[in-house]
Amino acid sequence: CSSDLNSCQHSGPVAMASLVVMCVLLAMQGTDGTVSLHSNDAAFVMLNSATGSGQCWGDARFGGSCEEVDFSGVTQVVANPYVFVALREASGTAQCWGATSMLGDCSSYDFSGISQLHANSYSFVALDAARGVGFCWGSSQYGGNCEAVDFSGVTEIHANALAYVAVSPSKGTGQCWGYSGYGGDCSAIDFSGVTEIHASDYAFVAWNRAAGTGQCWGSASYGGDCSAMDFSGVSAIVGNGQAFLALDRAAGTGRCWGNSRYGGDCSAVDFGGNVTVFSNKHAFLALSTEKRSGQCWGAASFGGDCSSFDFGDISEVHSNDYAFLALDAARGTAFCWGQSLYGGDCSSVDFAGVSEIYSNSYAFVALSPGKGTGQCWGYASVGGDCSSLNFQGTTDVFSNANAFVALDKNAASGQCWGSALQGGSCPSPATVDFPRLLATTTSTSSILASSTTATSTESTSATMTQSSTGTETRTSSMTSTSATNTATTTVTVSSTATSTASDTLTRTSSSTESTTHSATVTSTLTTLTTTMTSTNTLTQARGRCRACGRLTERFPTVCGWNLCSGCSVCGNQGGNGGNGGNAGNAGNAGN
Repeated sequence: CSSDLNSCQHSGPVAMASLVVMCVLLAMQGTDGTVSLHSNDAAFVMLNSATGSGQCWGDARFGGSCEEVDFSGVTQVVANPYVFVALREASGTAQCWGATSMLGDCSSYDFSGISQLHANSYSFVALDAARGVGFCWGSSQYGGNCEAVDFSGVTEIHANALAYVAVSPSKGTGQCWGYSGYGGDCSAIDFSGVTEIHASDYAFVAWNRAAGTGQCWGSASYGGDCSAMDFSGVSAIVGNGQAFLALDRAAGTGRCWGNSRYGGDCSAVDFGGNVTVFSNKHAFLALSTEKRSGQCWGAASFGGDCSSFDFGDISEVHSNDYAFLALDAARGTAFCWGQSLYGGDCSSVDFAGVSEIYSNSYAFVALSPGKGTGQCWGYASVGGDCSSLNFQGTTDVFSNANAFVALDKNAASGQCWGSALQGGSCPSPATVDFPRLLATTTSTSSILASSTTATSTESTSATMTQSSTGTETRTSSMTSTSATNTATTTVTVSSTATSTASDTLTRTSSSTESTTHSATVTSTLTTLTTTMTSTNTLTQARGRCRACGRLTERFPTVCGWNLCSGCSVCGNQGGNGGNGGNAGNAGNAGN
């Protein structure tokens, strides 16, 4: 999972600036464990922690082969563009695979007590916050040597592509290491009172919201010099890896700095009208639903010019590295702009019934669960062509920079497309044994449907929140339908939780302030449980509930069951019919 529009050349080599950190693309919570999907730009890893099984596919050089890895007891998987790390917290052990001989051999380290793993493009950091100890490995020039760092009191570690900063809020101190000119030297920064850290590819911003001050370090070309910026009144900081925006929503003003070609100059933009800001790797969009208008800046050919479009009824915005998509879900219309080769032209796509949009660095996917269809466009060889695939029953779609994975969790099956070398080929069971990886272990089964929409809002937390803007970390979807195991009568439970999310790529937002990598994520969980008989493996449900919040309001017909009893919401709809996948849209605010 690469970050919002992370760019890795489609021909194969990973861009130097590419930063990939821990990516949990799919979480299927069960009574006995979790199934999760992780990726970097070149490979995927699927883990079933309940059964202690895992499988990898993609480029073997960079993590696509893991036959030697023991996945039993694994609690975390973290990746950079070259290496994966699987941590077993209970036993204090870990295994690394991929290009370990160059950038990630961890076989000689003791992981006892380690609870946090962090990565930049060329190294890793392991932290035991409770004991105040940590260690690093990988390229010493780019953060793999942290012997001089005092980890006592450190609770947060932030990374850009080539450097790290470790912050101790209780002490009001921060320590940096890695490539000094690109963020590895913060000796001149006062961290007392700092509430948020934001990162671009090669720079950092330390923001004290309460005091209305900000300090920057690293490469000035990427936002490392903000000495001329006034941070008073700022309510949000948004970045795209090349530049930053400090937004004052109350005053309707914004100030930008960094690479002027890719968004560092926004002097001509009107930020009035309660704007929502989105970004890709090369440009920004300020969308005002009050004014029913949108303004873009940055590289015109990659999304920085949207002057010819009418944003009047837009409900969602999505992006990849080189293009944007604006969707009016109610009317079933959309328009795209940016680099046409990489998704900036969607004039041939029928958006009627489309409710889910996904992207990788160079392509988009639009799903119509009610129809059981999917449409792809962009660079064909890395995901822009899915014309031969059948999306009936698809519940989730995930991506790395160069490929996609679509899962039908109810049928315990999956299909891949895009660059075959980098994960776009996964014939089952020869390459990926989806039935085994999605297997469960109890005798009864229920379907847990969760719909999560991520939107970026102003952060009000008094603690440090991590942002990794532009550091090339991609998370495909925030929406999942999970298979779990329980023997119980039918119940309906709803709960809402709010948390600060970091390094996640939100692909849609509708009305709140959005930032690219520092976001407040609100998750609404609806559990619809019905008892059914199954074996020790995931059993195909006879019916699937498509009841998902706003979609049932806009598209009542997507609520379809073959056997509607046991699903209160679908039952109320009176729907009968389709076998659609999980509803909802996984958006990427600022992404």
